[in-house]
Amino acid sequence: WDAIEDPKVIRFCEGFLALYKPAGWTCQTEGMVDLNRATYANCRARENCDIQYWLRTELGDKYPFLHQQMRLDSSHASYGGVAHRLDRFTSGVLMIGTNPKTFLELRKQCDQHEWNKHYLCLVHGQIRPDKWQGVIQAPISTSAVGVDPNNPNKRGPGVYQLAEIDFVNGDQAETRYQVQKYYRNKRYPGIGYTLVRCRIITGRTHQIRKHMQYMGFTLVGDYRYCKPNEKVVDRMICDRVFLHHTQIVLPVPGGAPGEEVQIDSELAHYLQEVIRLNLELDHEAHKALEAHIAATGGMAAAQEKQQELMKAKVDKSHYWLQNWQKGKGDGDKGKGKGDN
Repeated sequence: WDAIEDPKVIRFCEGFLALYKPAGWTCQTEGMVDLNRATYANCRARENCDIQYWLRTELGDKYPFLHQQMRLDSSHASYGGVAHRLDRFTSGVLMIGTNPKTFLELRKQCDQHEWNKHYLCLVHGQIRPDKWQGVIQAPISTSAVGVDPNNPNKRGPGVYQLAEIDFVNGDQAETRYQVQKYYRNKRYPGIGYTLVRCRIITGRTHQIRKHMQYMGFTLVGDYRYCKPNEKVVDRMICDRVFLHHTQIVLPVPGGAPGEEVQIDSELAHYLQEVIRLNLELDHEAHKALEAHIAATGGMAAAQEKQQELMKAKVDKSHYWLQNWQKGKGDGDKGKGKGDN
């Protein structure tokens, strides 16, 4: 993209707000922002572009809590009301608490996996019609690369997170997915793509990116996990990870039992342009999918399955049990992990 977009508030609610986080903005949940260092000039240069800075400068007068530190446990504190994280190059909905009580309730909901979060991603290759919707269950472990052994807790330039599918030491992770559209590259018609809607049941670091890779379909613009030949074409069409947090449904903080709020964010304009300028619908692939749906119970059966995968409540007790048996407790609690 040519310039970093400004964040914007999608919805103001009692005690919290939903923010549109553009790609390029960092969610720093574990450290206070240096307001002398994080300036809009730096943001435009794609340096020190921090959501906390924006929240405090743009909304801090209206919501003084955004200036405060909120300690979540003995080892973790959060700043700026940021209730969860999105990776730097992921755009979409970000939930912000604007007072201590609601912030802690949002954090509790997130820790206990009570949020129904949907993402849109574009992957290399075309998912087969008989695999057009389903569930990916594969544990994920993460490690920090480039850490100074003499100062292992310091983070800075050259230090980044790397996730791996790890059936020995990884944390349980589940992603549900459904194909939305099939595309072809306009310039290279032999290259196909699939637009996928993902619902994450857990929230591990780089979860969607690793789970789709585990299926054999890396995300467009994911220069950390893509294959070398994929990167060559990606650099022509997309210079960020094609991943957008498009919808979240959550219990209304302080609301009546069963009361929910749904927040939607349309696909980032830059990603819409990636599709418009570089891709075209693959009508043959869509015909093959329609034929498969018709042969396996029709649209009614497909919609019933969609309801089960993408909207229905989930019994997540087995995640807590498995983590407890591994001696890890809640693998997400208080760590402010990225969701994707």
